[in-house]
Amino acid sequence: MNIEQLIEEPPSLSEEELAARRDRIARDMQAARERAEAAAAVQAAQRQASLAHEAVRPAGERLIERRCHGCHTPETFESDNLTPLGWRLTLWRMEWWHGVALEPGEYRQLHEALVERSPASRGRALGEVALIISFPLLLVLLTLWRRRRPHS
Repeated sequence: MNIEQLIEEPPSLSEEELAARRDRIARDMQAARERAEAAAAVQAAQRQASLAHEAVRPAGERLIERRCHGCHTPETFESDNLTPLGWRLTLWRMEWWHGVALEPGEYRQLHEALVERSPASRGRALGEVALIISFPLLLVLLTLWRRRRPHS
């Protein structure tokens, strides 16, 4: 029998059968309510756990996700191990060339989080220091060389 037939021609059941059917329907409805309440409780617990996990994470990490992960993947930061100066220049480049508008406090937090998250290797840091020292030295040497050279 399908639903339409049951609606049009209700089966003739004894009072005992009707009571048993009502009890079964009531039990099924109660079980469905309990399942729905249990599912809601699980969802609420998961939401609370997610919020608690988010609150424990450092502010810098949350800021990196919010400000950087729109364009960059997390793997980008793992492969770009820069020195503090390198991260500072990267943030400046993001502001100047790409128009990223950082709030005043965000710049410092992002810089510190990036330096902590992806520090440069010792060799890269030494190379950067050598480059920083050699550039002004090169300018001085070029200036001295031009002064010694006779002008034609």
